[in-house]
Amino acid sequence: MAKAQAMIGIYLPVYFARPDLIREGLQDMVEKFVSGSVLAQVASVLPLSHVSEAHRLLEERKISGVIVLGPAS
Repeated sequence: MAKAQAMIGIYLPVYFARPDLIREGLQDMVEKFVSGSVLAQVASVLPLSHVSEAHRLLEERKISGVIVLGPAS
């Protein structure tokens, strides 16, 4: 985590063999988001036209959290 990177996914053989495990994990995650016990740390909201600025902020590590890109120009 030195570079604050993560890889998230579902290993399909487990999903097909034990879908109940995946379902339980997804239900738990949704419940936490709905209850507000897990919050996304939104650092900035930028219009999609500023995507290069968003990349610059991330590359230069000048921002902590996620950048939301929206359709506003």
